[in-house]
Amino acid sequence: MGQFCPLHQGHLDLILRAKKENDLCLVAVLDGECPDPRFPLSRRTQLVREFFLNDRHVQVIGIPSLSLPSGHSPEASRWREILASIRREADIMTAPITIYTANPAQVDPLVQIGERPLLVPKEQPLQSAEILRNPLRHWQKIATTFHPYLTCNLLVVGTASEGKTSLVNDVARYFNLPTAVEWGRVYMEQHGLRDPELTVDDFVEFLVGQMRLCQQAIRQASQGIMISDTDNLITLMYAKAYAEDEHMLLSMKDYDEVLYPLARSLSGQIQWHRIFLMQPGGTYVDDGLRYMGQSSMDQRLANHHKLLALLHEFGLDDRVELLQGGNYLQNFLTLKNYIRDLLHQ
Repeated sequence: MGQFCPLHQGHLDLILRAKKENDLCLVAVLDGECPDPRFPLSRRTQLVREFFLNDRHVQVIGIPSLSLPSGHSPEASRWREILASIRREADIMTAPITIYTANPAQVDPLVQIGERPLLVPKEQPLQSAEILRNPLRHWQKIATTFHPYLTCNLLVVGTASEGKTSLVNDVARYFNLPTAVEWGRVYMEQHGLRDPELTVDDFVEFLVGQMRLCQQAIRQASQGIMISDTDNLITLMYAKAYAEDEHMLLSMKDYDEVLYPLARSLSGQIQWHRIFLMQPGGTYVDDGLRYMGQSSMDQRLANHHKLLALLHEFGLDDRVELLQGGNYLQNFLTLKNYIRDLLHQ
């Protein structure tokens, strides 16, 4: 029993031993105050259960409004209440149980109320609070179902033709990191679309599809880091620019009533830990795919200010670091050093 915030190898040392030595291992996820708001009781219970999916020797239950006090060593009377709740939830009111614990302070109170504790020495001194402070340092010791919530997600954004994609791809290759492609461009190629033909329905596809691709890259982050050159703020930036462009089908009503609210509703799905914002400065390259109506420096600066406003409206100002568009080598070194520090902190 415990908070499992997150589930890690220290917990697994006990759980897997109990599983091998008994017909059934009951894992009780207790309520309490997990220091990370991303992990309420319901989510922790689901993630622990998912980790043991298809393992018929492990049963996972969540116990609302029940926690171990500070120090994880309650007195005998409190233990009686905790174990009664666990037995009721698991429907094992009369079955004998052995309680596996790595905490010596829990043994005597359990013996006092007639329980059978088994003290298992810790193989590694893992603490959930330390893992949450620095998950990358302990990445391989954290249960994989918790990984997507603890991944360090890096984003490089800016207007078109500043070298974002080349920069992200090179950094991703250097560190063997997953990244997400620009779904809007893929979608347009698949459907033979050009920018002036885009409708509000197409932009809805961009928003939902980009979020899914970013989530997929997060799930592939074997080192705990994902990097992307596109997210929904970029889609919104272009949506607003196109809604203001008389040559486009998109309207400001589409932007205000459909696209902006949708992006808002999706924004909590991905947490960006650092956002590298490229300022306009590179040469605008006509690759045959870009809309040249957005190619002038005045328009690029206007779009840049739209993006700055969106970053502020979505509460992301404090995560932004400025890069200079077109300054490839310096930008590459900036990202490389930042990621290297993350991996070795």
